[in-house]
Amino acid sequence: MSEVNKLPLTHVAATIADLFDVERPALSEEPLLFVEDAVRDLCRKPFDRLFIQNPDCMAQWMINKYPDAMYPVQKLTQIAVPLHSVMPSVTPVNFGTIYTGAMPAVHGITEYRKPVITIDSLFDSMIRAGKKIALLGQKSCSMSNIWLERDMDYFVIENEGERAEKVRDLIIEDKHDVIVVWTGKYDTYDHKYGPEDPHSVAAFYQQGQLFEYFVETIKRNWKNHNALIGFMSDHGCHAVEPTEENKRHLGDHGTDSPLDLNVVHYYGVVTEKE
Repeated sequence: MSEVNKLPLTHVAATIADLFDVERPALSEEPLLFVEDAVRDLCRKPFDRLFIQNPDCMAQWMINKYPDAMYPVQKLTQIAVPLHSVMPSVTPVNFGTIYTGAMPAVHGITEYRKPVITIDSLFDSMIRAGKKIALLGQKSCSMSNIWLERDMDYFVIENEGERAEKVRDLIIEDKHDVIVVWTGKYDTYDHKYGPEDPHSVAAFYQQGQLFEYFVETIKRNWKNHNALIGFMSDHGCHAVEPTEENKRHLGDHGTDSPLDLNVVHYYGVVTEKE
């Protein structure tokens, strides 16, 4: 993969806001109108539920190399959009950009750190529209830290399997308009073992399997809703050569290489059963 995808992550927040008929975040860049048109062709009625899985570190080159890992996602979504991360290609910078629609210099995180973002975000737009939001992650992850101090429900669960079960419970309870879950096992294993170690590849496949689990639960339990669903990562990754000093940090990201920048976002709809 030698070229960087044309479109940056700055367009995501406004696109989702438009599709959910809430205000765009105040400093977001323009939406992807071709995505909006394609989604509205799939569902002409207003959306009243939003579900997003944010898998960490799902590089496009890994999707290309292990395409069957994304079969569970592809069969449940209808639109795939190649995008590129902003620099530096690290987690808090890019999840900040995804949900504000703004470049790092605007939302305030320009390096690997996790302060609370104070500018307007998609979460704030949803809250102003009266939407109830659930955000799930682990204690140390960016998503559990940079969106604090907002009127939404935070679920901090360390184990990814237990977090998935909580997502299932929230879907069944059907008390939230918006559910966003961060899943980060592949990122953890990538850093420790490298992108293509068997442990890492298994975790890469697991991300799509989790999405299938979540969406199948939605299909069974949100039969009276029209749901917009998304599978949206933050950045890619690359292998690191081992050294005597560095034997257990064999994958990384943060560069302007297409390996680190290029990702694919998936959009889909689950419509009410009439």
